[in-house]
Amino acid sequence: MFSALRDATPWHPPTQFDEYRLVRPVGLGSSGLVFLAQDTLLERAVAVKFLPASDRAALGRFLNEARAAARLQHPNVVTLYRVGQVQDRAYLVTEYTPGVSLDRVKKPLPVERALEVGRQLARGLAAAHRKGVLHRDLKPGNVIVTETGQVKLLDFGLAKLLEREVDAASALELEPGPEERPFPSPVGTPYYMPPEAWGIEEHTARSDLYSLGAVLYELCCGRAPFRHVPFAALAETVRGQEAPPLREVAPEVDGALAAVVERCLRRTPAERYASAEEVLDALEQVGTAEPRLPVPEGNPYRGLGAFDAEHRALFFGRAREVRAVVERLCSDGFVLLTGDSGVGKSSLCAAGVLPALADGALGDERRWEARRMVPGRRPLTALALALAPVWGESTEALGALSAEPEALARGLRERVGARAGLVLYVDQLEELVTLCASEEAHRFAEVLAPLARGLPGVRLVATARSDFLTRLAGLPGLGRLVAGALHLVPPLGPEEVREAVVGPARAKGVRFESEALVATLVDSTVAAGGGLPLLQFALAQLWEGRARERDVIPAAALDALGGVAGALARHADGVVEALPAEQQRAARGLLLRLVTDDGTRARRGADELCGEDACYRAALEALVRGRLLVAREAVEGSTFEVAHEALLSGWDTLARWLAEEAETREVRKRLEATAREWERTGYSAEALWGERALRESEVLEPASLPERERRFLDASRAELRRRRRRRQALVAGFALSLLAAVGLVRLRGVLERERAADAELTVARDHLDAAARAAEAQARAEQESFRAFDTGQLQAAEGAWAEARRQAEEADARQARLGEALERALALAPERRDVRRLLSDALLTRAARAEASSQEGLRDVLASRLRLVDAEGEHWARWSAPALLDVTRPPEGRLRVRRYVPRSGGALGLEEVPDAAGDSPLRLPAGSYLLTLEAPGAAEVRLPVSLGRGERRQVRLRPPPAETPPGFVYVPPGRFLFGSAAAESVRQFFNAAPQHPVETEGYFIGRHEVTWAEYLAFLEALPPQRREEHLPRAGSTGMYGSLELSRGTDGRWTLAIQPTTQRLVARQGERLRYPGRRVRAEVAWERLPVVGIRYADARAYAAWLDATGRVPGARLCTELEWERAARGADGREYPHGNRLLPDEANFDLTYGKEPLAFGPDEVGSHPASASPFGVEDLAGNVWEWTDSVHDPGRPVARGSSYYFSASTCRATNREAPEASFRDPTVGMRLCASLPGATASNP
Repeated sequence: MFSALRDATPWHPPTQFDEYRLVRPVGLGSSGLVFLAQDTLLERAVAVKFLPASDRAALGRFLNEARAAARLQHPNVVTLYRVGQVQDRAYLVTEYTPGVSLDRVKKPLPVERALEVGRQLARGLAAAHRKGVLHRDLKPGNVIVTETGQVKLLDFGLAKLLEREVDAASALELEPGPEERPFPSPVGTPYYMPPEAWGIEEHTARSDLYSLGAVLYELCCGRAPFRHVPFAALAETVRGQEAPPLREVAPEVDGALAAVVERCLRRTPAERYASAEEVLDALEQVGTAEPRLPVPEGNPYRGLGAFDAEHRALFFGRAREVRAVVERLCSDGFVLLTGDSGVGKSSLCAAGVLPALADGALGDERRWEARRMVPGRRPLTALALALAPVWGESTEALGALSAEPEALARGLRERVGARAGLVLYVDQLEELVTLCASEEAHRFAEVLAPLARGLPGVRLVATARSDFLTRLAGLPGLGRLVAGALHLVPPLGPEEVREAVVGPARAKGVRFESEALVATLVDSTVAAGGGLPLLQFALAQLWEGRARERDVIPAAALDALGGVAGALARHADGVVEALPAEQQRAARGLLLRLVTDDGTRARRGADELCGEDACYRAALEALVRGRLLVAREAVEGSTFEVAHEALLSGWDTLARWLAEEAETREVRKRLEATAREWERTGYSAEALWGERALRESEVLEPASLPERERRFLDASRAELRRRRRRRQALVAGFALSLLAAVGLVRLRGVLERERAADAELTVARDHLDAAARAAEAQARAEQESFRAFDTGQLQAAEGAWAEARRQAEEADARQARLGEALERALALAPERRDVRRLLSDALLTRAARAEASSQEGLRDVLASRLRLVDAEGEHWARWSAPALLDVTRPPEGRLRVRRYVPRSGGALGLEEVPDAAGDSPLRLPAGSYLLTLEAPGAAEVRLPVSLGRGERRQVRLRPPPAETPPGFVYVPPGRFLFGSAAAESVRQFFNAAPQHPVETEGYFIGRHEVTWAEYLAFLEALPPQRREEHLPRAGSTGMYGSLELSRGTDGRWTLAIQPTTQRLVARQGERLRYPGRRVRAEVAWERLPVVGIRYADARAYAAWLDATGRVPGARLCTELEWERAARGADGREYPHGNRLLPDEANFDLTYGKEPLAFGPDEVGSHPASASPFGVEDLAGNVWEWTDSVHDPGRPVARGSSYYFSASTCRATNREAPEASFRDPTVGMRLCASLPGATASNP
């Protein structure tokens, strides 16, 4: 066979290379040579495919794309093991799958078999699209049916290479007649290619769905939809006509299946399904009947309890989500279900996903078993107990997990084996950041990380509230995997809510009295954003009030409850009001202790809650009987918690109690931060509170505090008492008694005290020298890192930054030990000025380092101690020294200076600085300021500045050297803080550099994003071919939504945009309406930001503005310019401060996460989030293309959009999509250079 092959091909592969030995050829075609081979290293059969010859550039592109395909691990995709090259030929090594190609299977198939093949193909496509990989050549010849009947997709990502290297006739796999002359064609196989593939439009996920529809069409009726069309007319026919309806060609096919196929084959991409997941969901609903499951006894509604596996027959409304999560788990080792509190994440897992996995939904031969855990305060112990049946004794497991994070992965790999499967289900993962000590949370995250990265036979499923995702992303190991694991659980829509209402009653043979009653329950739930807990509680009460003799739930029962919203509050008030007065007070205390400062449920034991107080214990039992609290068995013994978070938001009485307690919350937070620092520094005496802070803490009830805070307060009081006794002893001459109390050394006189103090000074100087060396090394590494980040050398930058962090930890540790030694020396010799001077130096240095690293709590503690120690006041004067600001401005210009001051909740306000127009330099306290120059006949110029303690700064404030273009804002030359100061994992999650100062030259920036009206003027000025090239459009490449812009014969433009599930259409001059909104429901779409544009489109638009003189110097902003315009100078998180409220920008919460409310707003709709320069819409609305600093020559998207959370709207967040990426959430904002200037780069 080898010889025959050698005679047929000009190139012959080596029979052995790397670890592969070729056995025999198994295929020869236009896409290359395929061999059965032996992997001599792993002793397994593999398939090796050699691609046609290629130039080096094309080879590099292919290798990159093939590596992306290699990320796919799914039962319905042939696994790609390796890519490489030999003798300048690219090759792929895949799993060897004996079977038959689908193009050789006799057709049409029986409808049931065609449906099953279609489901498997949709699963494989969905897995690929989630990884950002398009197939581009889906056809029966690229599908293999294994000997067991499993369907697998082949050849992902190869078409891009083949389009340049194979002639048209062979690439199209046709044998045209003499009159049918082949012509150069876009990639694909013609009879399965979508209409857009025949033109210049880009291939999207919806293009693959067209090809999938064509394959299904052939499976059902025996031929592809346009197989009857001659090749010469094929392109025109496919682009100009809809496919013949399947139900007409094959009437015997199930109508529902035919409808799915026909929608896949729609000529317009926006009319097809938005994703392969949607196709799979539609196919799953064809011809299926729900299996009959045993119905448990009792109330079919769960009230405030979660559904569990035993309630599976009563769990309605989430079939689509169950399928979607199971499909993710076919290929992903870690899925994190996230959503709002009360959306039903735990029930979805326990009653939907886990039972489906146990039933074999993953489609493999493993027997899957689920083990559930809740982290609590001791997550490692909880994990060990959960895994005890798999692992062995829980104490053995705990020891292994604590000793080495990789131990869990190794042990599970050994114990699970080849036939079993383990699903570790971690419910309420947010408890790692709300209940657990940070040290144990970090260890637990590191233990789970190897599982999350993927382990054969193991899946990690977790739930977490969406408002804690950023903090979870900051955990080591596991944190950086959070983003890729997210699965958003949306609120139920009206139809799903209806299923949840009527389904359980129907399963019990009970009906609702009227459709109006059902509609009331559905409407009130949907209006409340899908408030499932309130609905379930009301339904459970309605069930108890049903007319048993008629098996009917009457409308009067709902009225008696006070409606859906009132049922829970009325019940809770009744439970509390039934208690004696003293037990009511105790119930309030118990409930407040069971709510964390983050507004989540806490979990505490009876002793911790009640102690020996009989009144408290009686109230605790009453709250449990009243179902307001639940008792659970946990690692730490029996614990109690609020029955559901709906009580925290839906019970006005508890909300009022929490508000009344709010005045003590700030004291609690300060106490928690200081106690944590005290523990981190080895219980250093210098971190303890003094008399004033202890007086403030008296408003706190000691029994409500965690042990660490109680110990901190006890230690602070003890230290205060020791200091008082020490002062009294010194006044009375009892020096020896004082030194004995300190416990440092037994002193017999002044000489002994001096010698001991000198010994401590020797130790201190050693630490001082080591701290200085570490600080110098830190500074060098930081500068090296910042230079590398700012010049795009990312690998070197991250390495230098890791070294800087290591040196910083060493310097901080040495500084802490230095302080401890000097404190001991001062206690021994309080009269020595040299000791006080050295300690003051150390405290000043540490306070400055704490301020630089945003540790405000520690900074304040150290500054307070400095003021006490610094007897001469020299160091305190340096700490509190004002900044000196020299402002050069035109004589006729009026200077206004305002200071940014923190407001409640993270907001920033402006306060006028009096006498700012006086003599220069201005003496200003350290802080953030906004300078404004108002000059006659010139636009206002703003310059934010951040001033350090004792800093001397000179700034020039003058109008721009050229007229500011209409719609633009002038940004003067200046300095700002670029990058993120957040925890390291959060910084990496946002793809940001570490925060550091950067200078930019002056430039102009658009006050708003570029609008449709502005971009339409550009399109209308272009010749037809270029207009088509730059026409905005979007299909689905993993994000939701689509967009289409078209022009009618009358010259008017029409926009069709689908932000989520509904297509919205408006012609030029008409208003676009969002059906799910109550405010800004109608918008002038020409005032919306243009979206669906590529990076090249944005650059072309800017070049047109520059060339036509509309905006001289117009260009895309660099991300340095974008971030400076967004943040000013002080490193704030958002353009207007450090928090983002729903109506301050357009992000997911702005319209309550209502699916039909998502979409862009008119530019300028949210002035509250304007930046210090007056630039608007920099947070949310749409992502904006900018030029990357970290990766020169490539684009970066900044600012987030309407579809994402507030945390993604931070000014530091960076996303790096491909330059060809189009999406309904991505638009642009422009900058413009000053005359003679260029874009600002470091």
